[in-house]
Amino acid sequence: MDARDGLVTAPELRALGFRPREIEGMLDRGELVRVRLGLYRGRGVRWDLRAQLRGALSEQGGDARLVLVSGLHWQGLLLRPAGLPQLGVPGEAGVRHLRHRAVYRTPYARPDPVVHNGLPCAAPIDALPHLAGLVRGDHATRRILRRALREAVRRDARLIQLLRAEVDHAPVQGAPELRSALATLPGAELVKSDLEEDFIAFCEIWGLPPFLTNQKVGGVERDAVRPAERLIVELDTRGHHANVIAMEADRARRRRATVAGWRHIEITGRDLAGEAARVASDLAIMLALIRWTPPADAPTRWAAVIASARGLWLPRG
Repeated sequence: MDARDGLVTAPELRALGFRPREIEGMLDRGELVRVRLGLYRGRGVRWDLRAQLRGALSEQGGDARLVLVSGLHWQGLLLRPAGLPQLGVPGEAGVRHLRHRAVYRTPYARPDPVVHNGLPCAAPIDALPHLAGLVRGDHATRRILRRALREAVRRDARLIQLLRAEVDHAPVQGAPELRSALATLPGAELVKSDLEEDFIAFCEIWGLPPFLTNQKVGGVERDAVRPAERLIVELDTRGHHANVIAMEADRARRRRATVAGWRHIEITGRDLAGEAARVASDLAIMLALIRWTPPADAPTRWAAVIASARGLWLPRG
């Protein structure tokens, strides 16, 4: 069981020659612990995320690999795991939702999985288009896609061209969504928060030019900048800048930026939630967009983003 992180399935035990009575004896003696019907772990083996993923892979068997959020998170491209292990097997598009896992059938551009920390995963070239096909107007999924894409491209810039070639020359279901996400690159590969991710979407939705994220100005990293207009945007949820020391440091940063010829504007999460049109107009003025008018569908599209931001950078309720 060592190669399986201390986990074993009932079919595997039977294949090793153990009869049902012997398996029950090992359970009675505490040598095995039943995780659920047909899946066991050895004495002292922790039931952590790795074990949950390994267990789901073992139960599925065959060519199963971690896909979508499960695979991207395990490869370090997303901060939060999926609520339920997401597995993929080669085949035509489809999904089965089982009690302890979701199994997706999908074609892979790459036949062999990427093995990361001992678990097989769909490579980003497969996982990202697959995830893009599931967005379907849901901004929460779109946010996850874009965060994973930015981190993957930050690690390997060649992925941009590979993905562009795929969406341009292959019948990918999520091609429009993935093409839109790719359009926000380069310059925004490094995004450190959901608020920063949604500010990028804010500019896109309200017809504003894109900002570069987490760039250094005067040796200090800024949330979002427009070098051509020498404009800095600092995004603030009020949680990160609540103490006096942090506020003093912020003032010093603004002072140095002003002396260097940069203008500075602070935007809070509540500003984006409650006064989005006013914030967009203020930014347009500061960017000298003389003929700027907000797209007609901007309020509706932005409302969907706000709804998905509850519990992230906006409080619930």
